[in-house]
Amino acid sequence: MRCLAGSPVRLVPLGSIMEENLLAIFDFAIREEEGAKLLYTHAAGLTEDMLASHLLNELAGIEEEHAEKLRHFRDGHSADPGASIAGPALKLADYRVEGAPGPHSRLEEILSFAVHSEDRSYKLYSELADRFSIPEGAQLLRELAAEELQHKNHLSSLYRTAFAK
Repeated sequence: MRCLAGSPVRLVPLGSIMEENLLAIFDFAIREEEGAKLLYTHAAGLTEDMLASHLLNELAGIEEEHAEKLRHFRDGHSADPGASIAGPALKLADYRVEGAPGPHSRLEEILSFAVHSEDRSYKLYSELADRFSIPEGAQLLRELAAEELQHKNHLSSLYRTAFAK
């Protein structure tokens, strides 16, 4: 779960439910993006490094853009009878990172969590893109996957720079 403890964004528990419902998949992705925005905004306030703070605030804005793109696509295609995901059902819990940092977490913990979260988002969007039946949806998911991988790389670099031992 990406949201901060005590934040208004909460994921609906999925347990071990296998999801085929496109609406549920897009809702999950939107909640993850919203949680990432909160996480990066919080982390930006914790760091004294202005460059890191700027990067984290920039990432927060990009995550909000991702959520908006996903909402727009979901709202335009959730009732499309041709929209489907090929192959076996996705287990959305596999794409969630456990141990979300809380409001008193250190920057190191937040960045470590964020790197893992971005990696999971990259894997989810890549998997969906490969299996999505609507070409423009697959393209959107590929673009989001590429951006999430870029975020992961930026955050990994920031983590190594700040906490290399």
